[in-house]
Parts: sequence; C-alpha cells; structure tokens
Amino acid sequence: RACAINRDAARLAGINDRMMVMLAFALSAAIGAVAGIITGFLVTVVWKETGLSDTVIYELVPAFFLAGVAALAASWIDRRLKGRALSQ
Repeated sequence: RACAINRDAARLAGINDRMMVMLAFALSAAIGAVAGIITGFLVTVVWKETGLSDTVIYELVPAFFLAGVAALAASWIDRRLKGRALSQ
C-alpha cells in the first residue's frame, strides 16, 4: 500500500516498488490460473456426467472456453478489489 500512495517514500523506506508491482501482477495471474484450472475441471466432469459429450460437443471445448473466461474474470475482479483497497 505504501508504494501506491507514495513511491518515493516507499523507496526511501527500503521497499522495492518495482518488485511490489511485479508481485501484484503475479498474484493476480496466479488467482486467475487457479480459477481457470478449477473451472475447467468442473466443466469437464459435469459435461461428461450429464452425457452432453455424446450428444452436443466434446467436453474439452466448453471446458477450455469457460476456463479462459473464469481466469480472465478472476484476474479482473482481483485487480478491481486491489484498486479499491488502495484508494481507501
């Protein structure tokens, strides 16, 4: 939070502001990746168990699409929440 408020003061206090920005992006990407993995797994299992893979489309196609959407949504939500926390 110190880097978002006053980067110069954070640098003087010994906080590496570039490392903090990199860490924030890495955490956001990790949260998105976990959301995508969980969503892909669940869609694959549900699609296969309901029999939709035999009648509609192979289960990995919707799983891949929905996992990507979930990963992007989770990353976007995480950034919005971080931005709101920093503005307070």
